[in-house]
Amino acid sequence: MKKFICQVILGLAFIYGCEQKQAQEIKLVSKEEFIQLVDTISIAIKHDLLGDYYYWTISEDDYYVAYHHMLHRIDVFDLNNLTFSHSIPLEKRGPDGVPSTMYVLKTGDEYVLSNAQYYYRITNDGSIVSKAAISKFSASKDGFLFYQKRLASRNYDDLSIDKDRNYIYRPIYKYDDKRIDYSSFFMCYIDYMNWTSDVIKVTYPESYVKTYTETSFLGDGCMLRNGHSMVFNFPGSNEIYVFDTVLQNTKVYDPFISNKEEMQIGYNENMGIRYHPRFLSVKYNAKSNSYYRLHKTQAKGENFSETDYFLINMDSNFNTIVQYNLGDLFNPRYRIHKGYLYFTAKDVDKDALYNLKLYRIKG
Repeated sequence: MKKFICQVILGLAFIYGCEQKQAQEIKLVSKEEFIQLVDTISIAIKHDLLGDYYYWTISEDDYYVAYHHMLHRIDVFDLNNLTFSHSIPLEKRGPDGVPSTMYVLKTGDEYVLSNAQYYYRITNDGSIVSKAAISKFSASKDGFLFYQKRLASRNYDDLSIDKDRNYIYRPIYKYDDKRIDYSSFFMCYIDYMNWTSDVIKVTYPESYVKTYTETSFLGDGCMLRNGHSMVFNFPGSNEIYVFDTVLQNTKVYDPFISNKEEMQIGYNENMGIRYHPRFLSVKYNAKSNSYYRLHKTQAKGENFSETDYFLINMDSNFNTIVQYNLGDLFNPRYRIHKGYLYFTAKDVDKDALYNLKLYRIKG
């Protein structure tokens, strides 16, 4: 693949889409109202107990695919027939060894896995088709490396994946004199069929760099590819940036959220720690040609651990249509599949040990 660098300057020459007034009234849905919209999907398990499926996806052919970290295997469920399909045991050592995985993606009859060191392609029996060291994709770019900042939306989101192009997106950073240069980074996109890569240079918005200077918090950029548009957002900012690869310009949007005053970086003097609200990555719903994004309010309560999640649905111009209050009922990892949003419960009840439970709403 021919290498090129496409300059994406997010801090300059913005076309301020955020100044456009929203044409429609914004609907605010309470936690109680949201629960009434949710359908429950339950698949009974007759043998060993379910694990805590923190890493899971839904494939294009309607399979729920998840990593069972306790038994070190991939479990596959058929969502059409609501049945358990099969498991793929993973080896920890040897030629087919996969010590751990933090992501799993089903692509036809193969699966793409990743951990902190490697990407893997495996077959239905767990055999490795190919693998690539993550360091390979930054080692050839002098002065750059993959670096996962401790406070990042990636704590809640999975890898950015472009299934149409077989791409994985991952940020890499300038590393100079044993320090990370936070003024810009490269978004590296990796072809997981042949393990080649290209990069897109991204410059942080000026206002965002100012936020980092004042609070020592910046966070990883997230990227979503939709047609000829590249959608970027950052965990510490409400703003969403859209780079048009054809027109070579960038628009910035500031979607409405009702609790903007709660989404400020603050400091707890009693505990001596700084708290950060989080804006998670933008997701696209092709069925409705609209976007979704979760945001997490600042921690509160006696133990400084209580947070609420809010989900906004935006039209194709990033105007907020609906804001849902999810409270703390669901895990922040969710998937959009064939027009539906799928969630898992945050608190697992006894019944869930013998049943796979998914919760969905129509997007």
